[in-house]
Amino acid sequence: MHPARRHVPAAIALCTLLACSGGGSDRPPLPVIPGNAPPIAQAGFDRAVAKGALVQLDGSASRDPEGFPLSYGWTFVSRPVGSAATLQSATSQRASFVADVPGSYVVRLQVSDGLNAPVSDDVVITSQNVAPTAAAGADREGSRGIAVALDGRASSDPDGDAITYAWALTARPPGSTAALTGAGLSQASFTPDVYGSYVVRLTVSDGVLAAQDDVTVTVRNHAPVADAGPDLESNAGATLALSAAASSDPDQDPITCAWALVTKPAGSSAVLSDPGACAPSVTYDVAGVYAFSLAVHDGQLASAAADPVQVTVHEKVWMLGHAVADAEYSRALDRIVAVGGSRLYVADPVAGTETSVALPKAALAVSVSPDGRYAAVGHDALVSYVSLDAPPALLGTFTTSVIPSDVVLAGNGWIYLFPTTWDQIHGIRISTGVDTPSTGWSPFDGTKARLHPGGAALYGADNFVSPADIRKFSIASGVASFLYDSPYHGDYAMCGDLWITEDGLRIVTACGNTFHSNTTQGSTAGSDMTYAGALEGTGQVKWADHSAAAGQILVVTGLPYWPADPDADAELRLFGDDFLALQETIPLTRIGVGGKGYVSHGRFAFFSADGTRRIALVQVDASSGLLAPDAVVVY
Repeated sequence: MHPARRHVPAAIALCTLLACSGGGSDRPPLPVIPGNAPPIAQAGFDRAVAKGALVQLDGSASRDPEGFPLSYGWTFVSRPVGSAATLQSATSQRASFVADVPGSYVVRLQVSDGLNAPVSDDVVITSQNVAPTAAAGADREGSRGIAVALDGRASSDPDGDAITYAWALTARPPGSTAALTGAGLSQASFTPDVYGSYVVRLTVSDGVLAAQDDVTVTVRNHAPVADAGPDLESNAGATLALSAAASSDPDQDPITCAWALVTKPAGSSAVLSDPGACAPSVTYDVAGVYAFSLAVHDGQLASAAADPVQVTVHEKVWMLGHAVADAEYSRALDRIVAVGGSRLYVADPVAGTETSVALPKAALAVSVSPDGRYAAVGHDALVSYVSLDAPPALLGTFTTSVIPSDVVLAGNGWIYLFPTTWDQIHGIRISTGVDTPSTGWSPFDGTKARLHPGGAALYGADNFVSPADIRKFSIASGVASFLYDSPYHGDYAMCGDLWITEDGLRIVTACGNTFHSNTTQGSTAGSDMTYAGALEGTGQVKWADHSAAAGQILVVTGLPYWPADPDADAELRLFGDDFLALQETIPLTRIGVGGKGYVSHGRFAFFSADGTRRIALVQVDASSGLLAPDAVVVY
């Protein structure tokens, strides 16, 4: 039989005799039943927990000897000052609370079997504050002059307490004045100012306990890096500076430079203006390749390797500094005669000097007299007459009613203007200034013309008409008169411009085809303006000149219609004047602008008076950005 059942009759009898017989409302406590043992309370073992921990209380070890069911009651006997802890499930076998502040919590468990007086047991829970953990980060390397960021946000407190931060520089290299910024924040920084090791200590505190962690920042000097920049291009006679500006020092240290001229072309006496400067200049006296090397030093370390740079120096060029609208050559003076803007220039291509004279209006075209001592300049409705003897002088200006596309100064005292419109040739007699139109067939608008060396005729090349032709005009009487055109009408391309050889026997056209020049009209072989062969392998001609002394025709190649080649005019070609065979090709020199090389495009080319020099008037490629790109090169 269950032990509890043995005592039921006795309990009923006792109730009948004592407690159940009525009486006042206040009942006395139940008397201890003879032979019934009280329960045993077991609140668990005393223990320590972290602050903020959830404490589990377990009274399941409590028992009643007779096996009566027990009731449970948990209460705080005492709590630490400031604690607001409350018991959860205080009437259950198991209860809990949060140890919210450090200190001792005394919790009492009272159990009752309902028959005996309740019994109790106390358990002491000690809440302990756990120190935080400081995390200053890993040791690292830094650079002088560059801020080092410190981060303590990985620090923590096991109890979840708020923590404070305090950074301190506990060790610095001698001479350092580095200071911390944000020393009381989770993130701080400092800027190393000298080389060496910096020890920074982070202290974190939860208000009671603290922890520390050190981080070491090592700042080493690093060798600078030499960078002499890209290879450069220049021209003989030019001065160009080298530059170490791209060199660097990882530590931001100031650097010094040491340049060396390693190799230079034979015959050059070029030297560095200052080998210890970071941007020394060199005057390149001879065409060829100049090799330099650059080393840099930060005061302690030198660059690991010197950096080489090459300067490719091309032929000497003379930058004119002004625009050129048209140009011819005076063999008598051995000078270029050019016009640009409202000036005429007489230029010595060898000496690189020029003189000039002001003109009344912007120049459109120029022509040099057969004796090489005078020039005629076409303007809008004007023509100027200029003496080329030093110094050049404006001798007169005459009015006309046309805008000339070309002008020819003959040796007969007349100036001939070919209009930009379909009109007669306008002849101006220099002695009177009278403008007299030509007779016969009118040349087409835009005609380009040349004086035959014999002095009695002009040849003109059609423009803006198809098929283009070439035509002859007599000037024997002063007033121009149409004679005849070539016997061809589209059989041979002529391309709108022409030049006549020095001996007067051949006409060279802008399409590379040549024609005879004489006084015999007709279509039979050898007659005037009959086909005389083509320049070998050359379809387009921008300019041509002939030297009987050299026995050659000099050509600036033109731009082909197809396939497109924007640099086709970047060379000169020399042909034998007998069979028109190509004898030599001369690439036009590249021109250095600010150390970068650009293609030069040929515009005009002339033989010197003795035929030994080839003189090119070129224009630097538009990509250079030069406002005055015209230049002279002598070969």
